Amino acid sequence: MDSTNLSKWRYYLSFAIMILFSAFAFYLTSEMKMIITPGRLMTVLLLMAFIQAGIQFIIFMHIFKTQKWYRIIALSSGGMVAALTILFLWLLQ
Repeated sequence: MDSTNLSKWRYYLSFAIMILFSAFAFYLTSEMKMIITPGRLMTVLLLMAFIQAGIQFIIFMHIFKTQKWYRIIALSSGGMVAALTILFLWLLQ
């Protein structure tokens, strides 16, 4: 297998893992919320979210291979969007 074929499979596998994590998170929140305590459910969901974010940063955004300024802009804008999302969700409660 050449490097481009291996790279394609790495993308496919990473995408499949993220889809499975999303499906499992949906299952946990819809079917298992009465069985699992809210604290454990939040812990599992946050862990899966951090793993998905890591996969996106490393595999899809090539965060370690790009130029320094691109990394700073991408991470700061992503962090700002995440912070605003958390703030708005917190305000909705």
